[in-house]
Amino acid sequence: MLTSALLSNIDEKILHLLQTCEETEFPGIYKNRKKNLVLNANLPFLFVITGPTRSGKTTFLTHLESYYHRVITATSRSPRDNENISEYTWITEKPLPNEDISSYAHRIQKQYDLLEYNIFAGNVYGTPRKNIVESLQKGNSIISVENNGARALKQQCNSIANVIILFILPDSIQSLMNRFDSQRNNLDQRMQIAQQEIDDAPSIANYFVHNTELSIYCRHDESPIEFMKTNVLDFTRHLISSVK
Repeated sequence: MLTSALLSNIDEKILHLLQTCEETEFPGIYKNRKKNLVLNANLPFLFVITGPTRSGKTTFLTHLESYYHRVITATSRSPRDNENISEYTWITEKPLPNEDISSYAHRIQKQYDLLEYNIFAGNVYGTPRKNIVESLQKGNSIISVENNGARALKQQCNSIANVIILFILPDSIQSLMNRFDSQRNNLDQRMQIAQQEIDDAPSIANYFVHNTELSIYCRHDESPIEFMKTNVLDFTRHLISSVK
Protein backbone atom coordinates (compact mmCIF):
# COMPACT_ATOMS: atom_id res chain seq x y z
CA MET A 1 0.00 0.00 0.00
CA LEU A 2 1.41 3.38 -0.97
CA THR A 3 1.59 5.74 1.98
CA SER A 4 1.41 9.52 1.89
CA ALA A 5 5.03 9.57 3.07
CA LEU A 6 6.11 7.48 0.09
CA LEU A 7 4.17 9.68 -2.32
CA SER A 8 5.77 12.77 -0.80
CA ASN A 9 9.17 11.13 -1.20
CA ILE A 10 8.56 10.60 -4.93
CA ASP A 11 7.57 14.26 -5.34
CA GLU A 12 10.78 15.27 -3.58
CA LYS A 13 12.74 13.07 -5.98
CA ILE A 14 11.16 14.85 -8.95
CA LEU A 15 12.04 18.27 -7.54
CA HIS A 16 15.58 17.19 -6.67
CA LEU A 17 16.03 15.77 -10.17
CA LEU A 18 15.01 19.06 -11.74
CA GLN A 19 17.32 20.99 -9.43
CA THR A 20 20.27 19.00 -10.79
CA CYS A 21 19.30 19.89 -14.37
CA GLU A 22 19.87 22.99 -16.44
CA GLU A 23 16.87 25.18 -17.22
CA THR A 24 16.28 25.90 -20.89
CA GLU A 25 14.67 29.00 -22.34
CA PHE A 26 11.51 26.93 -22.76
CA PRO A 27 9.39 26.87 -19.56
CA GLY A 28 9.14 23.45 -17.95
CA ILE A 29 11.88 21.88 -20.11
CA TYR A 30 15.18 20.98 -18.45
CA LYS A 31 18.47 19.69 -19.86
CA ASN A 32 20.04 16.66 -18.20
CA ARG A 33 23.58 17.78 -17.37
CA LYS A 34 24.69 14.14 -17.15
CA LYS A 35 24.03 13.51 -20.83
CA ASN A 36 26.34 15.21 -23.30
CA LEU A 37 24.59 15.87 -26.59
CA VAL A 38 26.52 16.06 -29.86
CA LEU A 39 24.28 16.80 -32.84
CA ASN A 40 25.09 15.96 -36.45
CA ALA A 41 23.68 18.30 -39.09
CA ASN A 42 23.76 15.47 -41.66
CA LEU A 43 21.37 13.24 -39.71
CA PRO A 44 17.62 13.47 -39.16
CA PHE A 45 16.21 13.77 -35.64
CA LEU A 46 14.48 10.96 -33.79
CA PHE A 47 12.54 12.30 -30.81
CA VAL A 48 11.87 9.52 -28.31
CA ILE A 49 9.12 10.29 -25.79
CA THR A 50 9.13 8.27 -22.59
CA GLY A 51 7.93 8.55 -19.01
CA PRO A 52 5.51 6.89 -16.59
CA THR A 53 2.14 5.67 -17.82
CA ARG A 54 -0.41 8.53 -17.79
CA SER A 55 2.30 11.19 -17.52
CA GLY A 56 1.20 12.76 -20.81
CA LYS A 57 3.32 10.89 -23.39
CA THR A 58 0.40 10.25 -25.73
CA THR A 59 -0.70 13.89 -25.56
CA PHE A 60 2.68 15.09 -26.80
CA LEU A 61 3.07 12.25 -29.32
CA THR A 62 -0.32 12.98 -30.87
CA HIS A 63 0.49 16.68 -31.17
CA LEU A 64 4.00 16.25 -32.56
CA GLU A 65 3.08 13.60 -35.12
CA SER A 66 1.35 16.36 -37.07
CA TYR A 67 4.82 17.84 -37.65
CA TYR A 68 7.16 14.82 -37.63
CA HIS A 69 6.94 11.30 -39.04
CA ARG A 70 5.60 8.88 -36.46
CA VAL A 71 7.44 5.57 -36.23
CA ILE A 72 4.91 2.76 -36.35
CA THR A 73 5.50 0.25 -33.58
CA ALA A 74 4.42 -3.40 -33.50
CA THR A 75 2.14 -5.34 -31.16
CA SER A 76 0.83 -8.87 -30.84
CA ARG A 77 -2.44 -7.81 -29.22
CA SER A 78 -5.66 -7.84 -31.22
CA PRO A 79 -7.03 -4.59 -32.67
CA ARG A 80 -9.62 -2.93 -30.46
CA ASP A 81 -13.08 -1.97 -31.68
CA ASN A 82 -12.93 0.94 -34.15
CA GLU A 83 -9.13 1.09 -33.85
CA ASN A 84 -7.26 2.39 -36.90
CA ILE A 85 -5.32 -0.60 -38.21
CA SER A 86 -2.57 1.69 -39.49
CA GLU A 87 -1.68 2.56 -35.88
CA TYR A 88 0.49 -0.56 -35.54
CA THR A 89 2.34 -3.28 -37.35
CA TRP A 90 0.17 -6.18 -36.25
CA ILE A 91 1.98 -9.33 -35.16
CA THR A 92 -0.36 -12.14 -36.14
CA GLU A 93 1.79 -15.08 -35.00
CA LYS A 94 0.61 -16.51 -31.69
CA PRO A 95 2.53 -18.53 -29.08
CA LEU A 96 3.17 -22.14 -30.01
CA PRO A 97 1.81 -24.92 -27.81
CA ASN A 98 3.82 -25.05 -24.55
CA GLU A 99 5.80 -21.93 -25.54
CA ASP A 100 6.20 -19.53 -22.60
CA ILE A 101 5.84 -15.77 -23.07
CA SER A 102 9.59 -15.07 -22.88
CA SER A 103 10.39 -17.62 -25.58
CA TYR A 104 7.54 -16.31 -27.71
CA ALA A 105 8.76 -12.72 -27.35
CA HIS A 106 12.31 -13.74 -28.25
CA ARG A 107 11.06 -15.53 -31.37
CA ILE A 108 8.98 -12.49 -32.39
CA GLN A 109 11.95 -10.19 -31.77
CA LYS A 110 14.03 -12.17 -34.27
CA GLN A 111 11.25 -12.61 -36.81
CA TYR A 112 10.32 -8.92 -36.92
CA ASP A 113 13.86 -7.63 -36.26
CA LEU A 114 12.70 -5.59 -33.28
CA LEU A 115 15.26 -3.04 -32.09
CA GLU A 116 13.53 -3.03 -28.72
CA TYR A 117 10.57 -4.85 -27.22
CA ASN A 118 8.69 -5.39 -23.99
CA ILE A 119 5.93 -7.63 -22.69
CA PHE A 120 2.76 -6.16 -21.23
CA ALA A 121 -0.38 -8.05 -20.23
CA GLY A 122 0.78 -11.12 -22.15
CA ASN A 123 1.38 -9.21 -25.39
CA VAL A 124 4.59 -8.20 -27.13
CA TYR A 125 5.23 -4.58 -28.10
CA GLY A 126 8.29 -3.45 -30.03
CA THR A 127 9.88 -1.38 -32.78
CA PRO A 128 10.79 -3.08 -36.08
CA ARG A 129 14.09 -1.89 -37.52
CA LYS A 130 12.40 -1.56 -40.93
CA ASN A 131 9.86 0.95 -39.55
CA ILE A 132 12.57 3.11 -37.97
CA VAL A 133 14.66 3.18 -41.15
CA GLU A 134 11.69 3.97 -43.40
CA SER A 135 10.52 6.78 -41.12
CA LEU A 136 13.96 8.40 -40.86
CA GLN A 137 14.37 8.23 -44.64
CA LYS A 138 11.35 10.54 -44.84
CA GLY A 139 12.84 12.98 -42.31
CA ASN A 140 12.64 13.92 -38.63
CA SER A 141 10.65 11.35 -36.71
CA ILE A 142 8.98 10.68 -33.36
CA ILE A 143 8.19 7.62 -31.27
CA SER A 144 6.91 6.83 -27.77
CA VAL A 145 8.35 3.86 -25.82
CA GLU A 146 9.13 2.89 -22.23
CA ASN A 147 12.52 3.47 -20.56
CA ASN A 148 14.34 0.34 -21.71
CA GLY A 149 13.02 0.84 -25.21
CA ALA A 150 14.37 4.39 -25.24
CA ARG A 151 17.73 3.15 -24.03
CA ALA A 152 17.88 0.51 -26.77
CA LEU A 153 16.89 2.97 -29.51
CA LYS A 154 19.56 5.42 -28.34
CA GLN A 155 22.22 2.71 -28.58
CA GLN A 156 21.12 1.26 -31.91
CA CYS A 157 20.05 4.37 -33.83
CA ASN A 158 22.75 6.83 -32.82
CA SER A 159 24.59 6.34 -36.13
CA ILE A 160 21.55 7.07 -38.30
CA ALA A 161 19.79 9.82 -36.31
CA ASN A 162 20.15 12.51 -33.69
CA VAL A 163 18.32 10.58 -30.96
CA ILE A 164 16.77 12.95 -28.41
CA ILE A 165 15.07 11.34 -25.40
CA LEU A 166 12.37 13.48 -23.79
CA PHE A 167 11.23 12.15 -20.41
CA ILE A 168 7.79 13.40 -19.35
CA LEU A 169 7.63 14.08 -15.62
CA PRO A 170 4.17 14.32 -14.01
CA ASP A 171 3.34 17.59 -12.27
CA SER A 172 3.00 15.57 -9.05
CA ILE A 173 2.72 11.94 -8.09
CA GLN A 174 -0.76 12.62 -6.70
CA SER A 175 -1.96 13.87 -10.07
CA LEU A 176 -0.58 10.68 -11.62
CA MET A 177 -2.51 8.62 -9.08
CA ASN A 178 -5.71 10.49 -9.90
CA ARG A 179 -5.45 9.43 -13.54
CA PHE A 180 -5.56 5.78 -12.46
CA ASP A 181 -8.82 6.05 -10.53
CA SER A 182 -10.64 3.75 -12.92
CA GLN A 183 -7.98 1.06 -12.48
CA ARG A 184 -7.41 1.11 -8.73
CA ASN A 185 -7.11 -2.69 -8.59
CA ASN A 186 -3.41 -2.43 -9.55
CA LEU A 187 -2.70 1.14 -8.49
CA ASP A 188 0.10 0.26 -6.07
CA GLN A 189 1.94 -1.74 -8.71
CA ARG A 190 1.57 1.01 -11.31
CA MET A 191 2.83 3.68 -8.92
CA GLN A 192 5.82 1.57 -7.90
CA ILE A 193 6.68 1.13 -11.58
CA ALA A 194 6.35 4.91 -12.05
CA GLN A 195 8.77 5.48 -9.17
CA GLN A 196 11.28 3.06 -10.72
CA GLU A 197 10.99 4.81 -14.10
CA ILE A 198 11.58 8.23 -12.52
CA ASP A 199 14.60 6.88 -10.60
CA ASP A 200 15.98 5.48 -13.87
CA ALA A 201 15.26 8.60 -15.93
CA PRO A 202 18.58 10.46 -15.41
CA SER A 203 20.43 7.52 -16.98
CA ILE A 204 18.58 7.86 -20.31
CA ALA A 205 16.95 11.28 -20.73
CA ASN A 206 18.49 14.16 -22.63
CA TYR A 207 15.70 16.48 -21.54
CA PHE A 208 12.90 16.45 -18.99
CA VAL A 209 9.48 17.92 -19.67
CA HIS A 210 7.82 18.80 -16.38
CA ASN A 211 4.17 18.42 -17.30
CA THR A 212 2.95 20.89 -14.73
CA GLU A 213 0.22 23.52 -14.65
CA LEU A 214 2.15 26.43 -16.14
CA SER A 215 -0.87 28.71 -16.07
CA ILE A 216 1.27 31.80 -15.47
CA TYR A 217 2.69 31.40 -18.98
CA CYS A 218 -0.66 31.01 -20.69
CA ARG A 219 -2.74 33.58 -22.44
CA HIS A 220 -6.17 34.14 -20.91
CA ASP A 221 -7.72 32.08 -23.72
CA GLU A 222 -5.19 29.23 -23.59
CA SER A 223 -5.19 26.12 -21.40
CA PRO A 224 -1.97 24.89 -19.72
CA ILE A 225 -1.91 21.71 -21.80
CA GLU A 226 -2.25 23.67 -25.05
CA PHE A 227 0.62 25.87 -23.93
CA MET A 228 2.77 22.83 -23.10
CA LYS A 229 2.10 21.17 -26.47
CA THR A 230 3.12 24.33 -28.33
CA ASN A 231 6.07 24.78 -25.99
CA VAL A 232 7.41 21.28 -26.65
CA LEU A 233 6.94 21.68 -30.41
CA ASP A 234 8.84 24.98 -30.35
CA PHE A 235 11.60 23.30 -28.33
CA THR A 236 12.04 20.46 -30.82
CA ARG A 237 12.12 22.95 -33.68
CA HIS A 238 14.76 24.92 -31.80
CA LEU A 239 16.96 21.81 -31.50
CA ILE A 240 16.62 21.07 -35.20
CA SER A 241 17.46 24.64 -36.22
CA SER A 242 20.49 24.71 -33.87
CA VAL A 243 22.45 22.38 -36.16
CA LYS A 244 21.60 24.05 -39.47
